[in-house]
Amino acid sequence: MLPARSKTVPSTADEAILAEQVEQFQNSGFTVLREVLSAAEVAEVRARLDVRMAAKLTAQLNVAGGQPTIGAGLRVCFQDS
Repeated sequence: MLPARSKTVPSTADEAILAEQVEQFQNSGFTVLREVLSAAEVAEVRARLDVRMAAKLTAQLNVAGGQPTIGAGLRVCFQDS
């Protein structure tokens, strides 16, 4: 449907769907685009995301750039009570 991927000109029906998707994005902040990525591309993106999430989960909590984050001290107060 998207010319950059398929190298075809969208039909009137495709243009209507695209306009609806743009409107959904503007109203909701997201839209679902089906069949834009292949299964292999999705698998690659998921693998990269898994690596990044693993790195974040092993990072020191409440520290960013070697400095304590805002609210780091509050966590201790709530855990003690």
